Amino acid sequence: MTNRKFLWIWAPVLAVALIIILGANIAIATFHNWVASQLGTGTWEVENTEDAEEWDLEYSKASYDSVEETRDAASELVQEIAAEGITLLKNSDDALPIEAGAVTLMGRTAAEPVYGGSGSGSVDVSTAVNVRGGLEYAGFDINETVYEELQGFAEDAPRTDIVMDEPDESEYAVGEMPAGDYSDDALDSFEEYEDAAVVVFGRGGERAATSPPTWRAGTTTTSTGSTS
Repeated sequence: MTNRKFLWIWAPVLAVALIIILGANIAIATFHNWVASQLGTGTWEVENTEDAEEWDLEYSKASYDSVEETRDAASELVQEIAAEGITLLKNSDDALPIEAGAVTLMGRTAAEPVYGGSGSGSVDVSTAVNVRGGLEYAGFDINETVYEELQGFAEDAPRTDIVMDEPDESEYAVGEMPAGDYSDDALDSFEEYEDAAVVVFGRGGERAATSPPTWRAGTTTTSTGSTS
């Protein structure tokens, strides 16, 4: 067999084999976790030397006996962290603390909370407690007339919605309900709730975009998470 005929036969075979090998390597590198879960990664047996017999080799010790206990403890810790993270900047005329009673919630964020920002600031809100829920748990009676109007406004009005790393696709509207949009019934209800109100402000954020590109004048304003 001549060299030319040999190359003519084997060159396509080798090319196909090379493509398959490269494709398999890329697939394994991409889906290595799935491959390992299907094929198993083997087991290891640690044998201590005589000098290490008295060593404590338990690197991660469980503090709780079950997943449920761990979740309960995590929930308590999160509440503790949230409580310690609240800062009182001003308390004119000793307005706080207020005793449980009738109160009006104002501000869009009261009805549509900002739980987190975009990107790494996003959070699981499936078990999050909103402002109303927290106040009612503390014994407060919430002004339903105003709250329903805030909810209705929030359903249709745009608000800040930052798309991670896509400032031109993001929405920067503050989205707060104008004072003139409150109905006469809502205004009349303030007196029924002892003219006591809690005003809630909130605005979503993301480290790469906190203001419209047209506001930046050649500079970039950065922040993390959100404010509320």
